[in-house]
Amino acid sequence: MVKRRGATADEAFRLQIAEGEPVLYMERAILADAEVVAYSYDAVAIRDLPEESIGEMGKGSVFRAFAKLGIFPVRALAEIHAMSSTEVGWGKGRPKSGLYLLLRQVHFLRDGIPVMASDTYFVEGRFQFIIHRTL
Repeated sequence: MVKRRGATADEAFRLQIAEGEPVLYMERAILADAEVVAYSYDAVAIRDLPEESIGEMGKGSVFRAFAKLGIFPVRALAEIHAMSSTEVGWGKGRPKSGLYLLLRQVHFLRDGIPVMASDTYFVEGRFQFIIHRTL
């Protein structure tokens, strides 16, 4: 699902825009081998997007659509949370357990401007994260 709407208070805070400012809101299922591995809820700040490109954002890779527009997020600030919810996801890929690993991110351009806020819920047991930490 893709729709244009006003930013919620949380999205506005994360994207550094005014509450109610237009965003492109997307709900996407992420697949691997035809199986749902995650559900993503994204808000894209559309202040600088050409109107004709907005319809392309919900088709395929969001980052590929950004690249076609010359928009290149270069970093993301992320938080990871384990959670249980019966409100996340849809369809037959939704897990009965309701267990997810939430990757809550804000993607930034090189100049530090936030371009997309994402909440991606990875289905427990269908995706593996490996974190390599160094000192």
